Amino acid sequence: MDESEGDSGRPRKRQKIEASVPQDDGQDLLTSSCSDDITHIPLIPADRPTELVIAYDGSHNVSETELTTKLHNWDPDEAIFRRQFTAARHALSDAGSCASDLVWRSAARDLDISGILEANGGLSDAETTTLAKMKVHEIVKNWAFSLPCLDRTSQGFNVTPKFAKLVDILKSFQPLGDAFRGVVLVRRRATAIVLSDLLKQLVDELRFLRPQVVVEHGPFGNPEYQVCCRDALAAFGAGRHNLLIITKSVEDLVMDTVSVLVRFDLFDSQLSYAFSRASTRGHASHLLHMVERGNEVHRHILSRVAQLGEAPNPWIDAAGTPQGATPPSTLHETSDRYLSDSDDEDNSEEYLQDPATSARIYPRDAPVALYRFLAHKAVGAPGSPLFTYDKDSSSLRPYVCSLSLPTDGNLKKTAGEPSYHEGEARRSAAYTACAKLFRLGLLDSHAFPRPPLRIENVDSVNPQRKDKNGSNGTSRYPRKSANFWDYSLSVPLKVLYPTIVHPVQADERHGPIMLLTRLPLPDLPNTKVFYNGIPTTITFTKGAPLELDEEQFENVYAYTLRTCRTVMNKPFTCPFDKIPYFFAPLKPTWSTSPQSPDDPLSLPNVAEHIPWDLVTLAAQAFVIPLPDPSTITDGDIVDTIIQDRWVEFTKRFDAQAIRTDLNPMSKPEPGSLQEPYGNYVECCKARRKCFEGLKNYDQPLIQVFPIPPVLNRLNPSSAAAELKSSSRYLIPELCAKFTIPASTFRTALILPSITRRIDDILLVKEINAKFFDNCIKETHLHAALTAPSAGFEFDYERLELLGDSYLKYISSMYLFVTHPQHKEGSLHALRQRIISNKSLQEDAERAGIPPFIQSKPFVCKLWQPTNFEILPTGPSTKEKEPSAEAVPPPPPPPTTSGTPALGLFSGPADPTKDLENQPQNPSKKPSKRSRKDRQQEDQNFQWLGDKSIADVAEAIIGAAYVSGGREVALKVTKALHVPILEIDTWEDLGRKALAPPPSATAKLRSRSIESVESIIGHKFEHPHLLAQALTHTSVHGFEMTSYERLEFIGDAILDFMVIRHLFDREANLSPGALTLLKGTMVSNSTLAAVCVWSGLYQHLHFESPELARSIRAYATLIKEKESEEYRLAEEEGRSPGQYWTHVEPPKAISDVLESIIGAVYVSDNFTPVGAETLFRNVLQPFFDKHITLKTLSHHPTKILFELFQAHGCQKFEMVKKSDFPLRRFVYATVIVHDVVLAGCVSTTVQAVTRLVCAWAIDALEGDPAFMSRTCNCRLQSAARRAVKKALKQFWDEAGNDDEEIGEVESVLQSK
Repeated sequence: MDESEGDSGRPRKRQKIEASVPQDDGQDLLTSSCSDDITHIPLIPADRPTELVIAYDGSHNVSETELTTKLHNWDPDEAIFRRQFTAARHALSDAGSCASDLVWRSAARDLDISGILEANGGLSDAETTTLAKMKVHEIVKNWAFSLPCLDRTSQGFNVTPKFAKLVDILKSFQPLGDAFRGVVLVRRRATAIVLSDLLKQLVDELRFLRPQVVVEHGPFGNPEYQVCCRDALAAFGAGRHNLLIITKSVEDLVMDTVSVLVRFDLFDSQLSYAFSRASTRGHASHLLHMVERGNEVHRHILSRVAQLGEAPNPWIDAAGTPQGATPPSTLHETSDRYLSDSDDEDNSEEYLQDPATSARIYPRDAPVALYRFLAHKAVGAPGSPLFTYDKDSSSLRPYVCSLSLPTDGNLKKTAGEPSYHEGEARRSAAYTACAKLFRLGLLDSHAFPRPPLRIENVDSVNPQRKDKNGSNGTSRYPRKSANFWDYSLSVPLKVLYPTIVHPVQADERHGPIMLLTRLPLPDLPNTKVFYNGIPTTITFTKGAPLELDEEQFENVYAYTLRTCRTVMNKPFTCPFDKIPYFFAPLKPTWSTSPQSPDDPLSLPNVAEHIPWDLVTLAAQAFVIPLPDPSTITDGDIVDTIIQDRWVEFTKRFDAQAIRTDLNPMSKPEPGSLQEPYGNYVECCKARRKCFEGLKNYDQPLIQVFPIPPVLNRLNPSSAAAELKSSSRYLIPELCAKFTIPASTFRTALILPSITRRIDDILLVKEINAKFFDNCIKETHLHAALTAPSAGFEFDYERLELLGDSYLKYISSMYLFVTHPQHKEGSLHALRQRIISNKSLQEDAERAGIPPFIQSKPFVCKLWQPTNFEILPTGPSTKEKEPSAEAVPPPPPPPTTSGTPALGLFSGPADPTKDLENQPQNPSKKPSKRSRKDRQQEDQNFQWLGDKSIADVAEAIIGAAYVSGGREVALKVTKALHVPILEIDTWEDLGRKALAPPPSATAKLRSRSIESVESIIGHKFEHPHLLAQALTHTSVHGFEMTSYERLEFIGDAILDFMVIRHLFDREANLSPGALTLLKGTMVSNSTLAAVCVWSGLYQHLHFESPELARSIRAYATLIKEKESEEYRLAEEEGRSPGQYWTHVEPPKAISDVLESIIGAVYVSDNFTPVGAETLFRNVLQPFFDKHITLKTLSHHPTKILFELFQAHGCQKFEMVKKSDFPLRRFVYATVIVHDVVLAGCVSTTVQAVTRLVCAWAIDALEGDPAFMSRTCNCRLQSAARRAVKKALKQFWDEAGNDDEEIGEVESVLQSK
């Protein structure tokens, strides 16, 4: 903590305490032995403590003690004493070698060696364990333990400087005598115990101390633990103990005001800070933060603490009190789960587990989780009390805490279990509230702590890589599946959590469907599906949990199977206990009961909107008879699907109208399939088996449209390929009514696409929580993980451009700071080691990214819900004849109800049982796996190239920058294992940087610095850096301080600013177009032109006559070109273009602009303010005026071709026609996939070609989604490769010769 705000608001240096002053004067008690290591954190109000920062020296490269080394011989793999070895290491780093040995002394006392006899000969595993325990006990028992030595000058110094500083702090409070009450807050239980042991041995130094350890041990609510905790706190209040050594898990239990609270370990937690402040009130109390010198992590944590302490913060003042306070939405609370008391032990206490991320909330985590939830949901007014207490003095557990939330539901007031202590009661209330929120589906991933993440050894080969394809450089990786479904199946099925899937359609042709899950799905963002290339928004709305009776469960189960079977026309089956989710329809009236915007804790009740009659009907039957054909009306077929076959798996039709003007004897309409026949009856005779005529030849016909099959609705171009079917006419007497309404079934047809999108979102949430602490916006992270080959409406390409430039930016800064003696060439080589595709691919593998990448397109025909199986079909399962009308149903078997069975199964049972009873052929040998089976298995793997993985890593960094700026991007860069070492924030660069002194730089001409500052609009804090930026290597004596190093970082800064500018200016432009524009903007010729245009070139300092001549010649010529271009642009009514492209500039002119950018950046202490000002005043006006897609110097035809190539489009053409025979005009059109993109007319072929391409470019700029909506070449190319691979594999397995394989390949290549 270097600076604080003074009374005037200006930064001032913090004052150090130089000597001890008596407490009676209201001053500090700390002695001069540690005064040089103390820094004030000023706190003005009288009720706040004296807050200080205590610095200590770090202890590095500490080797394990002799005792630990000897014990390792009996347990080299740490399989027997894993926890003890871990505790000894923690004690060694926190308190020193003396403390590490004390861990073993305590462990030996706990070993039970009674009855252990030394075995002879060969030993079993159990015998080896008992022998190791006996030997360890013997070694420790006979070990000569040393007392703690605090003399830093002695060779026997066996504690850490950190512990020695703690002793100095505690000594300072000896004058308080019996009035002293202190608390030491540590991270780990092992550290707390060993600190107590050490302090008890320092009788001479700390005779007045009576330490007691209070740590959480055992399950929450354990009476024995609660009694021990209560007694310890009571003893502390009574003075029997005057020093508590606690872990963070019990800090909320200490509610007495203490003399001093020492934060021995720091925690990045505002709530932890609030608890510490609550225990230290008034200037007589001290709140001390122990910080290691030079530790940047400690410095960043303290910087946030200082911001809280220096300004009035009512929430901080109230949050640590027993009543607590509703947090603001800006609450900063780390999501790293705290494991102080369990360390790496298995925890047996109850918990809540997030099914999406596997994170857990234990009771001790509940208050923090509750605060995070309230802040994320912005529930309640910040600062309002949360907890109230009731005390029953006659009870053994007198305290009951209640939590009040601003809602009208059952969450309005939540009471916890009776407890021995107010702090335990508060935990109980918070955990009970979290459990309620979880059961209601409101507790999302943001409230949970960060789940544990196992990091692979960076030196090991990542086991994710399975196979390597040498021909194309790709490797096979497993595709991760969402943890949500597997975890939800382990939960007993008691209630269902609805998520309403509702396509937003103006014509209301799609009805809402509920996705019912065993555990609540997290909040899902709206998504898009595509019909004929036109996007439709899908909304996801959570509903209140449903409690169903046994009959309703059976009906929903059967309805789900019915839906999946008819959507895919496959005989799916799944046992009830393994089904991952259920489907159920909703009435249209559901839309009238949305969630209340004023109460974020309420969910709409959907139970009353479920049409149970339709659910039961569909569960029992797939079709029912139509009304009497002679009396059927339009009202009978509203929202109806018609089947012309009486089988389950068949085509279905959307009923449109009853055509009373037509009957079976009418002549079919021209162009229809029935046109060759004289009437519809003749058509039936010719195309139906066993057709014996109709009962009524005067019945009207039903006009229908065929329902399209399941399509990939996530790909704009694949959905654009669907064809509009013509009307058909069916005879009512031969048809049946499908039991699922048409509006519901239309939505059901997109459920495969919807469930794939939900799976992808769940994976995004999982990786965001586990790897990136939820710091990336999920929509951006989803795009970053999606490869173009997936065929979605978004992919990583735009974000990859941004991430690539950011990575170049941060790595350049890092190398510039950490390698102050390296020149530009060496820095460039070092940078390539960091940002090369190979390095990024290895970094991403170490981080575990590849399984989360979404590269495979969604193959809708292979959709199969988790745990679903396809039953083997019998000969009558599916109708084989191709007729358009269905075969009349066979006579129904007699039923007790008198209703025809119509091929139904009775009762709400499994609709697959009729297939299970189909006769099978036992003599049939098992066949090889089918192509579909192989395709289904192949969905669990994906082939990724090294560049693709590197691109995803860069895109993730780009997504982080878009989400939270450069600090969040740096955090994510480090999470991806990119080697940016010892740099945690951008401020660290400024502190570590070494700049040459002013005397080491050359002297510029008079007024050069002022002139440059006037041009760029920014004043240099360190003008000698500008002198270095303007000094050419030709200046003798200043070769080491020339502009080369600054030009190295300036190039990276410029590259990043250009990409960011294009992101803002061209928000919807394709990545290919962005690359074209960026390449033009950062080219040497463009930068040289900017230098001349702005006048910066005049201030370059050099001593080369040849360079002077070339600069003068270039400046003269480029100014002439500029004047000519401006004149032509005005005459032609267009924007001026790139007049500089055909003039080769001296490289020094372009370099100087980049070096000035680097100089102003370093001068501003590595902040981008000055560089952005330069860009805004100099570069941006020039770029916006001269560089757009329409003004690029390339021929428009070349630009258009490159844009098409960037999209992978192969089906485009330019059609030119003349007005034959006059030939006065030439007409030209650009056609993409049979869609006219642009057209124009001119007098010559050359002119019309240039003009139509320019108009096509303009059309693409105006409609950025045109290519993704129209072109599906990438998808078709991937499909052709897959077919080729499958056929070649089939040919290989069949043993065909090379000639036949060559014929197949030639056919495929011609496709």
